[in-house]
Amino acid sequence: MLERAPQGKVQVIDLDLPSGRSQLTTDEEWQQRADGDRAHIDLLMVDAATAEFEIPSGNGRIGGVLAPYGPVTRETCLRAANSGSLTRFRVGTGDRSSLASLGLQRGSAICVVTDSRQLVQLSVTDQTFDNAKINTTGRLTVAVTVLGPVTG
Repeated sequence: MLERAPQGKVQVIDLDLPSGRSQLTTDEEWQQRADGDRAHIDLLMVDAATAEFEIPSGNGRIGGVLAPYGPVTRETCLRAANSGSLTRFRVGTGDRSSLASLGLQRGSAICVVTDSRQLVQLSVTDQTFDNAKINTTGRLTVAVTVLGPVTG
């Protein structure tokens, strides 16, 4: 799930790990990690207060969104990732229109080429917001599928 972390924590995700991809860590622990360890993170919460996530640039990593308008194939997901259209997004009630303009909604997919040159699809299975409160954070529930290595 991509959602606001508890106070003092950030979510870091290495999409190349077969299990335990998502970890909560303190901001201080994250800052103290060795550069090599930090370089493997494919999705990083950069602001816990607004549930803002970033696909860190560099190391060949790139990401995009595949809107829910047809079947997801390896080719369509790779094309979306290679577009580089997704670098940052917020999961909050105040950000629903920007999520919609990115095509990031239930049924869509976040496609990422990781630093290890793996194509990974994060299918959005649920999108939840507290409609009674303005500017509260929401939650994106995703299912992760590794689509295999990317060559070239």
